[in-house]
Amino acid sequence: MDSRTWHAMTTGSVDLPRRQVHAGTWFRLIRTIIDELGATLSECRTAGRMILRIWKEAGYPFRAGQLSWHPHEDYPLDVQLHTLEATATTIYLLESKTLTGHGLDAALFLPYAACTRT
Repeated sequence: MDSRTWHAMTTGSVDLPRRQVHAGTWFRLIRTIIDELGATLSECRTAGRMILRIWKEAGYPFRAGQLSWHPHEDYPLDVQLHTLEATATTIYLLESKTLTGHGLDAALFLPYAACTRT
């Protein structure tokens, strides 16, 4: 994830498996994942199990152990870093097809051949 973010900052775009996206799109994708990882279980609804799994795969407790919601930027630095690691884990799981994303933009992380229409 770091190399993609650096590329977005320095060139204005990021190469994803499906296509190249504008840096603004990349940062919105990252922010969406961060926000979803920080949601409470009652907010997650059907995605709750998937989000719990992501945190487990990242090696951290759910929501990096935070009991109450705050904007990502208000959390202590270690919690922010754990959330960014969980974000990178999410992207890896999407790209490896270990995790199926629910949003339309999740397809951007799939290899092109895996995104055929039926």
